[in-house]
Amino acid sequence: MKKLIFFILIFYLSQKIYSQESDIFKDTRDGREYKTVKIGNQVWFAQNFAYKPNGEGFSAYDDDEKNVEIYGYLYNFETAQKICPKGWHVPSYDEWKELERSLRKLENEAVSKGLMPYPPGIQLKSQNGWYENGNGKNLVGFNALPAGAVLFYDNSFHFLTEKAYFQSSTSEGVDAYALTLSYDSNSMDFATYSKNNRMSVRYVKD
Repeated sequence: MKKLIFFILIFYLSQKIYSQESDIFKDTRDGREYKTVKIGNQVWFAQNFAYKPNGEGFSAYDDDEKNVEIYGYLYNFETAQKICPKGWHVPSYDEWKELERSLRKLENEAVSKGLMPYPPGIQLKSQNGWYENGNGKNLVGFNALPAGAVLFYDNSFHFLTEKAYFQSSTSEGVDAYALTLSYDSNSMDFATYSKNNRMSVRYVKD
């Protein structure tokens, strides 16, 4: 009985450290509502963006609109910037790194209290849906989903359930930085990809 009480207490304290403030944002253009979450000093979308603009530059995974309800749309660099709701923007590379620092602080706080530390990737990834049980804990409410990507050179779809790619607003020539989360990694990884690739979008508040 004492062991059970101990584990319940540890679970409660862990949840208290990692839990964050949440809210709802409504996009007046289509009426769709999105969960948001405050992590550190930033407020983030806690769901992948799913606004359907006119023209090109976006895709439902496998061109199947049913996937949008789970994963949102995948957008190229230009479209992601163009369609962001008022009061929000595509995060820069530095803003993604600020999020990572906030998650590291939570990890270190857990260590200081003798609780289970979870690296940033585990804190961000959803609790299910990742290939080979590479799920996260969704501790901060970000609920990152493995929505995959569209590769520009042949418009092919890849990595559903395996990886999440999130656009940034930071350019590097014809490429741009993006955040990658993977089923086989607990970290936040950054690399540059063609601006024409289509990826998930999570806006951060101005």
